[in-house]
Amino acid sequence: MQSFTKRSVVLSIFMLLSAATYGQYFRVSYSVDSLKKVLLAVENKSSPTQKKEILTLNSLIATALNKGAQFDSSLSLLRKILPELQAQNMLNEVAEAHFHIGWALQKKELYFEAVKSFEEAIIAARKAKNDSLLAISHHWAGISYSDQKVYPKSLWHYKKELEICQKAKLQFQQADCMNSIGLHYFRFEKIDSAFYFFDECRKISEKNHFDILLPISYKNVGRCYLALGNEPNGKGFILHSVKLFLNHKQESIQWLAMFSYVELARYYAKKRNYPLSNLYALKGLKINEKANFTDMQQDFSILLYQNHKATKQTSEALQYLEIYQKASEKINQNYLAQQHAALDERVQNEQQKNQIYVLNQEKIAKQRERNWLMGGLTVAGVLLFVIGKLYQANRKQKKVIQKANEQLEEKVKLRTAELQRALDEIKQAILKGQILERTRVAAELHDNLGSLLSAISISMEVVDVGELSPHEQQIFVGIQQQINAAYHHVRLLAHNLQPAELEKEGLKKALEIFAAKINQGKYFYLALDTEALVPFSKDLEFTLYSICLELINNTLKHAQATQVRIAFDQQTAHHWQMIVVDNGKGMMPNAKEGFGIQNIRNRLEQIGATLYIIQEKGLTFLIDFKTDE
Repeated sequence: MQSFTKRSVVLSIFMLLSAATYGQYFRVSYSVDSLKKVLLAVENKSSPTQKKEILTLNSLIATALNKGAQFDSSLSLLRKILPELQAQNMLNEVAEAHFHIGWALQKKELYFEAVKSFEEAIIAARKAKNDSLLAISHHWAGISYSDQKVYPKSLWHYKKELEICQKAKLQFQQADCMNSIGLHYFRFEKIDSAFYFFDECRKISEKNHFDILLPISYKNVGRCYLALGNEPNGKGFILHSVKLFLNHKQESIQWLAMFSYVELARYYAKKRNYPLSNLYALKGLKINEKANFTDMQQDFSILLYQNHKATKQTSEALQYLEIYQKASEKINQNYLAQQHAALDERVQNEQQKNQIYVLNQEKIAKQRERNWLMGGLTVAGVLLFVIGKLYQANRKQKKVIQKANEQLEEKVKLRTAELQRALDEIKQAILKGQILERTRVAAELHDNLGSLLSAISISMEVVDVGELSPHEQQIFVGIQQQINAAYHHVRLLAHNLQPAELEKEGLKKALEIFAAKINQGKYFYLALDTEALVPFSKDLEFTLYSICLELINNTLKHAQATQVRIAFDQQTAHHWQMIVVDNGKGMMPNAKEGFGIQNIRNRLEQIGATLYIIQEKGLTFLIDFKTDE
């Protein structure tokens, strides 16, 4: 029962307050009949602005119908004139039409359809740059979402309305909006937030003498005080709202005092102060004798019934229970009567629509009969001619497209071949450049540095070792050994930069010769597994050989390894793997790759190969590459 009384109070307040805000924006002081007379006069005269005047008058009639609760008639008229308003680019009137449609649907409790119309009104009002209509459209979209219990969207629309009102200085709508936001927060028991917005509404209403909103804001601030446990302030504000309501010049606003009384009656009933609860309930019930709000009679009577029942006043409790039951029965009867009236109005509108539709169909049918005989053959001939032309054009177009596709495919093939040739030439040029550069460097090492080291070695042989002290002899022999070792390394490096074996006999033989030279030493051994190896292209063999040298050089410098194994494994006909494994110390965790490894990766990218580094008991370098088809 508690949820029903809350609903009735909120709906009743909204009914009066929404009518006030509706009238605040849409001031229609004429009756529907008087507006229809003006419309008839305008239709009988001829003027350049006649069509717009007719549409404007129809909009006013729809507004008047809405205010008179003739919602189906209003909807029918608005939906009829809306396309014409849009065609005439009457932006304000289009926005208002969408709003009135939403209002009528809202009153018919078709909330989902209503909110769509209000959102259309928002778009149209924004185009028309009509801030007041934009704000009130957001307001009613918020109410529609609230009625659907979609509270986050409801709050979003209220906040958008508040922004517009503050910017455009729409004081009444701003205060009304703050009241709605306060009700939203109060519903979810966010009392501090609710109090802030109710109090802001009160301040604006007080400053601008808004005699409808001011007592409502006082009542709502009082409700917050009661919810926060501040009974003196809560009671004071609510009783002040009663005074403001009763002093209002409009009788329908005076009736709202009973909503303040019902808050106090409920509060004291919860506190089990039944005498005080009964006092305020009876005061509210007395006001309702004039207002005749059946749902409020129902709320007060059930409250009095519960209070008297709690105090074991059975006779009085049964008396108020009987009043409650009669009020409930009356509410049901009123609801059925409203539904019946709405249905009658809908039936009448449908009958009018059907009559208009039948007349239009008869007119169209007669016109068709007149035109059919005259235009039938002509249309058939034109159709045949057009179909023939379209067929010919289609065939011709298909041939043109097919030829263009063939030419394009041929051009693509030629261009692809040219690009491939250019790519091959670039690769060959790069390879030749690398070979020439390596040859030049090898020659420089052999002819210049090698000759210089050889000359130094010969010159040192002239020195008479016998004349040197034992210590000097030891140093001399060490220098001589170092020079000989340097000479040997320079010759080996010069040979490896451009080995004749690679050019003449291929990768397999070049690696075997290189391994034989390496294995002459005592401290390092290079093992080969090249049984599966077959000849590759010159550039591929050159790249693989160079990378082998680079990896072995890195191993000798950094890995502290004693063994390296190079193997080749054929995965498929054109898919190979080269594996280089050492037994060194490996790499530090999270260590960055050096310049040498980056250089190897770059060279492998040029031949479409990939390098994988695996750290497990040393380092494994796996190079995945493919040969030409």
